Order: sequence, then C-alpha cells, then structure tokens
Amino acid sequence: MIGFIYIMSNPAYPGKLKIGQTSKDPEERRKDLGSTGVLEDFVLEYRALSEDFESLEKEIHKSLADKRVRADREFFTITTPEAINKIREIAGDRIESDKVFYASPEELKTIEEAKRKDVLCPDIGELFSVDVIEVLVKVGDIVNENDSIIILETDKATMEIPAPFAGKVTTLSIKVGDKIGQGELILTLITDYINEKDKKSSI
Repeated sequence: MIGFIYIMSNPAYPGKLKIGQTSKDPEERRKDLGSTGVLEDFVLEYRALSEDFESLEKEIHKSLADKRVRADREFFTITTPEAINKIREIAGDRIESDKVFYASPEELKTIEEAKRKDVLCPDIGELFSVDVIEVLVKVGDIVNENDSIIILETDKATMEIPAPFAGKVTTLSIKVGDKIGQGELILTLITDYINEKDKKSSI
C-alpha cells in the first residue's frame, strides 16, 4: 500500500513540527487535525509519497527521538528545512515523489515585495505640480486596470488618473488638498490577485 510522510506546522505551536504518516491525501489529514481543540489550522509544509511510509515514519521518529516534545506525540522541535533533509536522508530512493510547500521568511518577504507595485503620477505636461481635488479609492479597495484613482485640477481643467494595473490598495500616499507632480507616489497595490466578490465601488 502506498501512502505519505508529511510535515505540518501550526502557529499555535511555534518552533514545533508534526511529522507523521497517512494513507490518504495529506491535505485531508490536515483538515482532520483541525478539531475544535486546536486553536489554529495546521499548515502542510512537506509531503513524500512512498510504499514504505509506515516503516519510514518509525525510522524518522527514532532518528529524531532527542527532538521529540513528548513520547506519545508526533511533535518535534526542529526547523522545517532540517526535517525535510532528515526525511530525504533516511528515505533515500524509497521516496517515489515529494513536494515542498514550505517557504522561508526570506522567501516570503521576497514574494511579498514582488507582489507590491507603486503607482506614480504620470506625465502631467509642462506643469510642475497640480492639486489633488478628489481621491477615489481607499486602503483595502480592489481596483481594475484603468479604473480612476484620483482627480487632479489645473488652472484650465481637471484630469482623472487611472490605475496602470489591477490590484488591492495597501497604502495611500496622497490626500485631497495635496499637490503632486510627475513621478511622485500616489499609492501602492498588491497585484497578485483580483477577487471579484471583494471588489468595492469607488467612493
């Protein structure tokens, strides 16, 4: 019979990992562990497919005995990279396939930074700066590409500034009454998703 070795973390148990085995999809096992007695949901960090999953679990637990939190619990004080390396070391070619879901804090920071994009004031002609007379979005709003985000006023006319890309507003750097010029920051968006049900009307 084929099954999985898995690693799961839980925000309620910082620094501790659950390392176990299951004959079903580890994601289903993760959901099963989310009982009313658990403060936070478990997070699947790694899974390895193997026909030898039951004996592998015993070998892995034995190897990590000095890191075990309690003898009757499958929790270990170990980092996720260390646990993955230990499982791969012990299992060797008995792993048919595996997948890492874990991302380090540094990787998460890089990913988060890549999602964020600044929206700058475009070329407004020969004018050095103009008045902001209306702000059409607020922090938390979802905007589509080309949605108007602010309205500027010159001596001769008003102009609407559109969003150059879609995203969720995370910061606003201007307010009504400010003056703004080309290249100055208007707002920042997270651009990795647009959830239609979360879309808000302009205010």
